[in-house]
Amino acid sequence: MKILFLILLVNICQAAEHGHSIVQLSPQETWIETIRVPEKMSQEAIFFAPIGGTFAYLMSSGGKLLRKWKFPSHVYDVKLDNEGNILALYRDEKLNFRQATGAVRLISKNGKVLWDYKNPNLHHSVSPTNHKTAMLIAHQLVDDPRFKSDIFLKNKNLSCDIILEVDRENNIVWSVDLYKLVKIDDINKMKDRLSWFPSADNQSICHTNSVREYDKTPFSDEPAVLVSIKNLDLVMLIDKKSKKILWQNKSGSSSNQHDARLIGNWVYIFNNGPNNSEINSQAIRLNILNDKREILFEKNSFMHMPWGSPTKSGVIPMNNGNFLIVLGDPGQIWEVTPDGLLVRKIIVLASRLEYEMASTLFTVEKYDQRFLKSVGIVK
Repeated sequence: MKILFLILLVNICQAAEHGHSIVQLSPQETWIETIRVPEKMSQEAIFFAPIGGTFAYLMSSGGKLLRKWKFPSHVYDVKLDNEGNILALYRDEKLNFRQATGAVRLISKNGKVLWDYKNPNLHHSVSPTNHKTAMLIAHQLVDDPRFKSDIFLKNKNLSCDIILEVDRENNIVWSVDLYKLVKIDDINKMKDRLSWFPSADNQSICHTNSVREYDKTPFSDEPAVLVSIKNLDLVMLIDKKSKKILWQNKSGSSSNQHDARLIGNWVYIFNNGPNNSEINSQAIRLNILNDKREILFEKNSFMHMPWGSPTKSGVIPMNNGNFLIVLGDPGQIWEVTPDGLLVRKIIVLASRLEYEMASTLFTVEKYDQRFLKSVGIVK
């Protein structure tokens, strides 16, 4: 079935339109942009791949299609590496859709396939490092006496995620078993929210949805890995060399969070909230040095505008001080000022022959035009 993506950047509250553009990406794809506050808009490019589609799009702030790239099957997560190559996690067509995504591909800016890696247990997130490897999340079965208690169903296999670093020769050059780091008390608190993945026969005790490596952190000049473990409300910064936890968020500081990013001393996350309720959604940041918690945006930040997402989503600081807010399940991207002024709004729609529905966005990335020029993606 062919999929039509309509990306609509629309105004809210009947505010005056300061400009818009319509870009026909192909006979089946259209980008329509309406700008509300042009003087406050960031000039950074937006990179994303709607879940269920096979294309990744790089769009300028003025609504111009800079580049697009096609992948073999449904794309789940996509990012650029430091050389301008495109790294994507997509669904291996041999797998059931409800199971893991299973396939990674790296392509050049000109579409040449540079690397393929398949592992049926891969899911959710892929992240390039600065040394030509990729950080990945995979589920695995665990057999640990700590988890042989009444909180688990006796007839279920227990699984937990492992973080893998894989090079372009398909060697696993580093890994960490998350079940060795999580505390049994953390699991006991969340016994009613253990995930079923990838099938009803596996009970996941640490369902992880994002991973990123950082060459240095405020704690040291050594590399570390940041992970978000959704069903345990945990965000961990792990030292690569020792595989010990450098920092972990305090209990109650996050809830069903997605897309953890470390910028300076702050970890930015999107809380989908208890019971994955849109009304409880929050874009927040946590200071890893003093555990200060700041709510950046929540329902009351945007009067008269539908807010929140039951799952996925993220918040991304931009170079001009604005924020990109990704509302995953409504399929929307907002650019807002720190005080909540809407600069522009992106709605992603998927049209499938017989009906139209909101698409889904897992992650969105932003890239500076200077970087894009330096790696030859744009002139």
